[in-house]
Amino acid sequence: MDSFIDHEVAASVVKKRRHYTSKQRILLVGEGDFSFSLSLATAFGFATGMVATSLDSKDRLAYKYCSATSNVERLRQLGCRVLHGIDATTMSKNLSLRTNKFDRIVYNFPHAGFICSETSAFQIELHKHLLMGFFENARELLSHSHGEVHVTHKQGHPYSKWELEKIAEKNGFVLIEASRFRLSDYPGYLNKRGAGSHPDRTFYVGKASTFRFKMDAGLLDWPDLISLQMVYECFAETGNSTAVIKVEVMEDEGTEATNDSDEKMCLTVERTKPVHETLVHRPVHTTSFPAINTPDKKCKLPEDDKSTAILKLLIKMVKFLVRVCFHPFH
Repeated sequence: MDSFIDHEVAASVVKKRRHYTSKQRILLVGEGDFSFSLSLATAFGFATGMVATSLDSKDRLAYKYCSATSNVERLRQLGCRVLHGIDATTMSKNLSLRTNKFDRIVYNFPHAGFICSETSAFQIELHKHLLMGFFENARELLSHSHGEVHVTHKQGHPYSKWELEKIAEKNGFVLIEASRFRLSDYPGYLNKRGAGSHPDRTFYVGKASTFRFKMDAGLLDWPDLISLQMVYECFAETGNSTAVIKVEVMEDEGTEATNDSDEKMCLTVERTKPVHETLVHRPVHTTSFPAINTPDKKCKLPEDDKSTAILKLLIKMVKFLVRVCFHPFH
């Protein structure tokens, strides 16, 4: 009980360690001996907003790293959730993770294992495959409104051939910043090899950076604009609920619609529920989209690529909601 109270008190004070704060929901991927997670948790004084994961099982972890068991125990005392056997390329399907959205997803020195020489084309392809799978899954777990994915990666040959930024871009991410990584910024962190004959040994970091990515706002899928889970809950809540879907072209009051006006496509979802023989209208969610040229109030396909994408997403949303309305949940 005392430990719980201490965590509550500590949580009232926001603390920061480099790119991370104690207010953030942080997912740590591919931890070795969990010393990086522990470094953050120690700096914050608690870790109730952190989830730290390893590919290794609990037993394998204890076999590979002499400090892993004690580090994990300390993390749990600080309130961190620790998960083992989490593959970075399939993590979004994990039941313990997929119901969460994180502000920061962190993967330090991703590595596919020592199969061949680091300079071999086959080994490089293995690393690229790992990164591709990671970004695909991180996208599903990230809070898209303000979330970031951080990958700490060595620079120079042959690491530049992993094409980190290009792979991130393919998955809808844009680079915010690449900042120099320093071990001294994270006291207690020991970067482990993790594989090979000496997994518990550290490796030379050299020139490395933390690459910070966010989702490209122009490429967000429509479930990121309106909560898919919320929509399902709205229509599943009661059997006699129906829905009204409105798509309107809105313009600023007192102005005429022109190509330069601040028009917005606005989708409003409302639920109607019979109460004492009276229909009570309850707004559920409204989403406004950036300006689309519709001066004659007709849905013309905009020439701008981003506007075109938004219009397509709007159409998808309407189709989905119509399908939900006319196919009752059981």
